[in-house]
Amino acid sequence: MRVGNGQIVITSTGINGCPSTSRVPVTVTVNQNPTVTATNTPILCNGNTSDITATAVNGTPGYQYKLNAGSYQPSNIFTNNLVGIYTVTVSDANTCTGSTTLNIVEPTSITLTANATDALCNAANGSLTFNATGGTGIISYTVNGNTQTSPFSTVAGTYTIVATDVNGCTASSIQTINEPSTVVLTTSATNPLCYLPDVSLTFSATGGTGIINYTVNGNSEVSPYAAVAGTYTIVATDANGCSASDIQIITIPSLITLTASSTDALCNAANGSLTFNATGGTGLLSYTVKWLASNFTFCNGSRYLYYCCHRCQWLYYFIYTNH
Repeated sequence: MRVGNGQIVITSTGINGCPSTSRVPVTVTVNQNPTVTATNTPILCNGNTSDITATAVNGTPGYQYKLNAGSYQPSNIFTNNLVGIYTVTVSDANTCTGSTTLNIVEPTSITLTANATDALCNAANGSLTFNATGGTGIISYTVNGNTQTSPFSTVAGTYTIVATDVNGCTASSIQTINEPSTVVLTTSATNPLCYLPDVSLTFSATGGTGIINYTVNGNSEVSPYAAVAGTYTIVATDANGCSASDIQIITIPSLITLTASSTDALCNAANGSLTFNATGGTGLLSYTVKWLASNFTFCNGSRYLYYCCHRCQWLYYFIYTNH
């Protein structure tokens, strides 16, 4: 408080127009303006708000505070302020004022970039890549709630990637990894009941991506494929290299071989004979001898037909006789 001494000169004019002067001693008191300081709570994450606290000294208590061009309030706290420059003004009980400025700052926002690469073959060969800038300090990452680093290999699905800085500020991205349909291979082979020189192996595939190619035991083939007895591995491969495989085992019975001979009858009697034997085929062999009708002519009158039967295969053998 500043105090000064002096005199007040009072001059008056009477009714006759004559001036009259007197001097009165006075004491004049001049009050100091208040001084105000302001602080704010730090903004940890971009876009958040800060609280401002003002403190006044030197004025006459009974302070009122205002922020920028707002109204005075008895509270010295201003809440929910965004980034920017603020003027805090204090007015004391004598309406003397003081002011200060305050600059509220914030970290840069976290910018997260994420990409998904689709899986090629219904397997864990899809991938996610992600990177974040901004924020404060080191940034860590989670994928669907689990700590991960980039790149991250995984199966098809939907993934939420979250980047978090040291202040707990976050940015997130949702990425979807797709996958083609599974290559489905269908193969078939018929195991014959009787000997055949070869049989057909058939195969086809659906799903996958693009044109599907086939190999049989490592060699490029198309269906149907002529096969002999053996084991065959069929592989179907699509344009992405995705594959499906199947194994077919073909069993072919051995060829039935019939050996037959005859001994002529003597003296025009029923004392001729036939001998025959067969090998090959499957299981036990049975035999039948058939007498041909009298009007059957073959090979100068032979009328004996011998044949061996096993289920579906018939081998015929004709014996020539002179009688």
